[in-house]
Amino acid sequence: MHSPPSILVVDDVSANLDILRARLSAHGYEVLTAENGRQALAAVREQSPDLVLLDIMMPEMDGIEVCRQLRADSSLPFVPIVFLTAKSDSKDVVAALEAGGDEYLTKPVDPAALVARVKSMLRIKQLHDTVQEQNRTLEERVASQVAALERLGRLKRFFSPQVAQMIVEGEAEDPLKSRRREVAVVFLDLHGFTGFAETAEPEEVMSVLREYHGEMGRVILSHEGTIERFAGDGMMVCFNDPVPVPDAPARAVRMALNLHARLTPLAQTWRRRGYELQLSAGIAHGYATIGAVGFEGRLDYGAIGTVTNLAAHLCREAQPGQTLIPQRMLPAIEELFEVEAIGELKLKGFHNTIHAYNVLRDAGRDNLPRKLAAVLYADVAGYSKLTSDDEDITHRRLRNYLGMLSDNVERHGGRINHFAGDAVLARFDSALDALKCATSIQTDLAERNGKLPQERRVEFRIGVNLGDVIEDRGDVYGDGVNVAARLETLAGAGEVCVSESVRTAVGNRLPVIFEDLGEQSLKNIPQPVRAYKVRA
Repeated sequence: MHSPPSILVVDDVSANLDILRARLSAHGYEVLTAENGRQALAAVREQSPDLVLLDIMMPEMDGIEVCRQLRADSSLPFVPIVFLTAKSDSKDVVAALEAGGDEYLTKPVDPAALVARVKSMLRIKQLHDTVQEQNRTLEERVASQVAALERLGRLKRFFSPQVAQMIVEGEAEDPLKSRRREVAVVFLDLHGFTGFAETAEPEEVMSVLREYHGEMGRVILSHEGTIERFAGDGMMVCFNDPVPVPDAPARAVRMALNLHARLTPLAQTWRRRGYELQLSAGIAHGYATIGAVGFEGRLDYGAIGTVTNLAAHLCREAQPGQTLIPQRMLPAIEELFEVEAIGELKLKGFHNTIHAYNVLRDAGRDNLPRKLAAVLYADVAGYSKLTSDDEDITHRRLRNYLGMLSDNVERHGGRINHFAGDAVLARFDSALDALKCATSIQTDLAERNGKLPQERRVEFRIGVNLGDVIEDRGDVYGDGVNVAARLETLAGAGEVCVSESVRTAVGNRLPVIFEDLGEQSLKNIPQPVRAYKVRA
């Protein structure tokens, strides 16, 4: 639609054109004129009016033929056509409407009626244009989403689902763009696989590889590692690209230890089948050149450099069950993990010997399985007072709300680890899902509590943290849980408080505001924790 709306008046009588121009201009419309059918066709094609007032009886080409030609031209945008003529026979009305006319008025026409019909036709034109624009933008959005889904599917071959989504949404670097980046590289290998593959049937080999890749892949993705390549039983995993992480060396080591723990029962299963297969790993930390590797039609994500070569050679030197690191990695992980010296290794392609160490376990901790997880901890604000006022009603309402909370956790891919009175502990594989769940819970609770007086509302405080947890007999423990529980105390009724690790992992992927609370000293937590209050 033009602003002001543009109206083309077509009549072979100049006096009629002058009258209509004066009446329509008085109402703020821009008026164009044509004195015959051919001029009308040219005016519509060149100036795209918003409405055409068309006489029927004209020399050279009558109005009905003009209408037919306009409707037959698919290149023209939709324009309402109102016949304005002295011909009042019903046959003429039928012919005009069948030719594509939208309205039929006979002369002399009442000025008020004419203006009313013009406004009505222009509303139809505006509505049509709005729908067309919505369809166009919808088609663009659909095409963009389809392209994004296709790209996401390709990216998931290498990256965790969270990282792949960030790349598609433009929140991470293009993985195929060449760059230098400091990364932690992990090489993994199955000891005994070569001999096994030589003697076993191909179907057995592929079955073992599927089991191995399935178990390893789940652990790698849970630590947000980037799978650079598969090569039979070998894998290469990168940390700190394409999404930077503050603790790449520690995260790489922790993933390797968890991989060993996860593979132990699988190796026992293989042993019962007669296969002696055990995992070894090599890790290095340094700068690599990262980007597209391959040729047109077959480009892959790749990392190249001394750091990848060192990790690969350490993996070859590692014995079954070992995770070898070079001495220069020690400052980044020695306070977190127990290591033992292996001695000097002479590695192919390296002029100097490498002082290597084997990572045994987390420092000062036993060998219970550990993993990186997002922990949600929630409890009821003022629960003691609510129960003292009316214990039965509070308990019934809490039971109902806990059911809603459990449904939210399940819907967002989490798992309830335990209930303790009015407190709930849930675990998620990603910080994004945990925070989505927390905000959804608070939104649902606000709706349920909205009709209750303030003193009877059951409102939760929620803390969310991303950190290491110990898994044991279906429950989780450790600093990751402790920090989440302490963050909950910083939140008010109906609020969510998160750690800096959650803030960093979520980025700008949710429509929320993070209010920086600064460094907080939390009870029984040795180091201060930077906390953020989350607002919708």
